[in-house]
Amino acid sequence: MKTIDIYLIAGQSNAAGHSKVRDADAIYDRYPALREGVPFVHYAGNSRTDADGFSRLVDRDLPWMPARLGLGILHDGFMGPEAGMAIGLSAYYNEESGRHAGMIKFAHGGTGLLDNRVRSNLFGNWMPPSYAECLGIPWENEPITGVLYRLLLKQVEKNLGELMAYGGFDSVRLKGLYWMQGCHNRGNPTEYRKAFACFAADLRRDLAALTARLYGADCGATTLPILVGTLSRTFGLDRADMVETLNLPFIRMQRSLPDEIPYCYVADNAEYAICGWDAEQNTAIVLGTDKWHWNQTDALAIGINAGKILGNL
Repeated sequence: MKTIDIYLIAGQSNAAGHSKVRDADAIYDRYPALREGVPFVHYAGNSRTDADGFSRLVDRDLPWMPARLGLGILHDGFMGPEAGMAIGLSAYYNEESGRHAGMIKFAHGGTGLLDNRVRSNLFGNWMPPSYAECLGIPWENEPITGVLYRLLLKQVEKNLGELMAYGGFDSVRLKGLYWMQGCHNRGNPTEYRKAFACFAADLRRDLAALTARLYGADCGATTLPILVGTLSRTFGLDRADMVETLNLPFIRMQRSLPDEIPYCYVADNAEYAICGWDAEQNTAIVLGTDKWHWNQTDALAIGINAGKILGNL
């Protein structure tokens, strides 16, 4: 048997990959493997976004390939966490170990875990089935509620089904999920905590059923490690008080999730600043790609850290 360890990436825009690659050569100088692809670390998946005032969906559904720079939204000019994760994972997956890792991504910017139905959520939200049941909300086959949750499972099933033809992999181990989501729901940390506990339990159950159907075993899904990437404390600043009144309360909730959810971990990205604040001009200073997404240097560092954490679990 030829086995590959699978890491999932899911969430909203910083997971999809909205960080602009402004100086690829600077990255290649430090990490030359990201130009053609990191050996023994593979990538497939869909970085979704929307356009034309939230009226048009843009999929970037890529087949299996060696993980490289430029696998974010739209084209090679954008990156998500997968580039850095490939570097972090390469400490464990390389010629010396002979082990292979694969990353499967499904992410869509501006989307919520709660039952949001506006803007990007018109293409679906992440609400898990058991939380919808608790609220008495219809879920199965609904046009918006839970669509992204269901599509994540479909993406995983599709990409797992391609592994034999791609690399002769006939056995998988599910090793972790990097969950980068919460910006859209940061005003409601109490309800998010409840929804996320359901999300973790539901996803592990449904992935176990999926792998049992494909491989005759749960392949690690039942105890799948979930790594929660926190928000930046300076995400999307429109007012000086947003750090203390909006962002930090949500980040504190994210940091506490491992206290109540088994096999849950946190990658604390809070201090990677996306904005600063000019008190004299009473306006945000953009340090990231824009007010909502990290710059290439921070996006790469965040991914490397996530890869190291997941690879060590």
